[in-house]
Amino acid sequence: MDKNALKSFAMDAREKLTNLMKVKLQDLHIEEDLHFTQHGDLYENTEHVLRAMSASDYERYNKLKSAVSRDGIKAIIEKSAYTWFNRIVAIRYMEVNNFLPLGPNFESLDIKVLCDKSGKDFRNPEILTMSKLRETSLDIDYAKLTEMNNQEKYKTIILAVVKKLGEAIPDVFDGDTENIDGLIPDNLLLPNGLNDCILRLGEEQFKHTEIIGWLYQYYNQAEKEKVNDHNNKKPIEKNEIPYATQIFTPNWIVKYLVENSLGRYWLDRHPNPSLEQKWEY
Repeated sequence: MDKNALKSFAMDAREKLTNLMKVKLQDLHIEEDLHFTQHGDLYENTEHVLRAMSASDYERYNKLKSAVSRDGIKAIIEKSAYTWFNRIVAIRYMEVNNFLPLGPNFESLDIKVLCDKSGKDFRNPEILTMSKLRETSLDIDYAKLTEMNNQEKYKTIILAVVKKLGEAIPDVFDGDTENIDGLIPDNLLLPNGLNDCILRLGEEQFKHTEIIGWLYQYYNQAEKEKVNDHNNKKPIEKNEIPYATQIFTPNWIVKYLVENSLGRYWLDRHPNPSLEQKWEY
């Protein structure tokens, strides 16, 4: 596992996603008091600073606005950036290892979501092929999908994938993040977008079970260094405690702890030389 590549990717992705979320929220004028009127199936703001929204987009906009009002815009920027980083990383891990549960019974269909079948082209994800998409059990309005350009079509598909995964893996793709679904990155199919960058890490990296733990730690690396700066005499704030205390525990340390606690307890009571020889620590 190339940890330098993982660190570079995670820290760069955090900076890019944070800036992207900031710009998207500014473009939505989320902290302004806009007024909307309904015209058929569309909602239009009387100030005409936003394009007309569908009912689902308008509902998503209001949930996002409520979240910003409740938690503050800085918290939503950080949460949305991390949520989308976490989602894309998890999808990549599952598609590389062929257990992305997109089938009717949450089985893998071996369909790539972030790239083509070869695993190298981020611009033409396999799931954008209509025949492949229809193999899935995603909740999608296919009639509307055919009217969209590739960018909007892909964002719609990704949101449907997230919704499906929320049923299978609620701890990662839970409904608490529904209010930031509207902040899905716009550049997933573009050079230097998140899909492009994550593909550059290579499939072999994602065959290691530890990769998500290392990416989580490196994602927070800049904040960790800031909090642990000995030249900074400022007391650690409550929201900074995770940066100061959370460290990923690699596999060899887990083995060391288990073999020298539960393992030692077992061998003291059930001597077994052949078992003991198998334990490295």
